[in-house]
Amino acid sequence: MITNNKKATWLYAGLAVFMFLVCLGLSLSFIPTQEGDTVVFQEPEAELTVDESESDAGIADTASVNNALDLTAAWPTQYLRLTEDRGALVVETDERIVLDLNGCTISSTNKNEDAIWIKPGGALYITGDGRVENSGGYALIFNEGECYISGSGVFVNDTSNYSVINHGLMEIGGDVQFSCLQTGSSLMQNGYYEYTSGDYRTGFVTGWAYPVMTIYSGDYSGGRISVKNSDAGICTIYGGTYHDAPIAAIKNWGTMDVFGGEFHGGDHCIVLARRLANGDRTLGLTRLHGGSYYCSDEGDNALFGISAGTDMDIFYTHGDTWISGGSFYGFSAWYSILTSPHAVLEIDDNVLFDPVIGGFPRA
Repeated sequence: MITNNKKATWLYAGLAVFMFLVCLGLSLSFIPTQEGDTVVFQEPEAELTVDESESDAGIADTASVNNALDLTAAWPTQYLRLTEDRGALVVETDERIVLDLNGCTISSTNKNEDAIWIKPGGALYITGDGRVENSGGYALIFNEGECYISGSGVFVNDTSNYSVINHGLMEIGGDVQFSCLQTGSSLMQNGYYEYTSGDYRTGFVTGWAYPVMTIYSGDYSGGRISVKNSDAGICTIYGGTYHDAPIAAIKNWGTMDVFGGEFHGGDHCIVLARRLANGDRTLGLTRLHGGSYYCSDEGDNALFGISAGTDMDIFYTHGDTWISGGSFYGFSAWYSILTSPHAVLEIDDNVLFDPVIGGFPRA
């Protein structure tokens, strides 16, 4: 017969084992484990608020948007924690890798490779502090699958190629820094340079038909244009600082929503563009819900630039532009070119213009 004292002893022992397992499970839920295990990441504490009224316009489905990289669901993956510098990394189809830079550097100097290439069906989560460098290859990151970037990594491109090319799903948050030391191409490229080219690096072949890039935070410096949203691109920006690009902070061929961030213009602050050949893949739809926009002392003082060159006919075919929020400083003109009709702009009364830009820029 088991006495009351023995029962209590077994009860306390069982309770202790139970609490140990609970604590162990909780700790593992927020720490990446070793290769082959299930990895669960803690949801970031920061939260960004989006006006509920925007949901009526199809902009946001909820009243708040969690900060970057909602990876609270478990997904089987390989865990790669760098312990020394290394060369280029390729994420193969069906591979899911958590990459902890851990103070180390990934670099590419080979003209025939990207520093990081994520193939269709692959997924990469980049975290930690460290560097990714490209001094002779194609791009810092070429993503055809899924790419999530957080932590405090530094990404530096010292070529005239695009620094980041996204043909899949990409989310960027944390205290990351992206910079391009040359001005031959854009810093962040979302979507396809030419949708129907048949070349997987410039057109739609095996990536996403409509690539999605979401930026929550970070510092973005240099390149020809800070963020270029190209054919079929869907780009949403909630924050970050964009500066030192000589042409513009933003150029949009696809669908662009901006809820926040600090944008410092070059020749222009935002360039509007649309190509005719690809129909609804190039809507040229720009919606500014928030953010701060600054005119460059070296620019033409126009808020919007109009893409020219060989695409002169796009002057007559721009998508619409809405400004429902934000603050605009130092601009004295709406457009850099005033001889052709442009997009119809709708501007809410609560938008700050300092100084006030004269007239109303309807087509």
